[in-house]
Amino acid sequence: MGIYNLVRLKNDAKMILEDNYESLDYCHIMQRQLDSFNIDRPDALRNFDDALQKQENNITEPGEYDATAELRSDFDKLKKVILDYRLSGICISNCILSLMQI
Repeated sequence: MGIYNLVRLKNDAKMILEDNYESLDYCHIMQRQLDSFNIDRPDALRNFDDALQKQENNITEPGEYDATAELRSDFDKLKKVILDYRLSGICISNCILSLMQI
């Protein structure tokens, strides 16, 4: 019975370490994507979102859910700002074209 519990504990600890490693890996990917944001924004956003989705499916530690949910919320706000910026740019471009045609 004691050996069984030790083996189970060892396996549980191994799974926790693997899950924590995956979370760290996803965080590194997300950080790299933020760093490359000005180089290739669409690709960086897509890769960031992919890593964040993987993190959302890998919540194993206390507090990890809340931190991941906050990250998702902030990322969604960033995407909205980018979309609003693009739309504003299109509106401004249209205004400039209208002005040029006067």
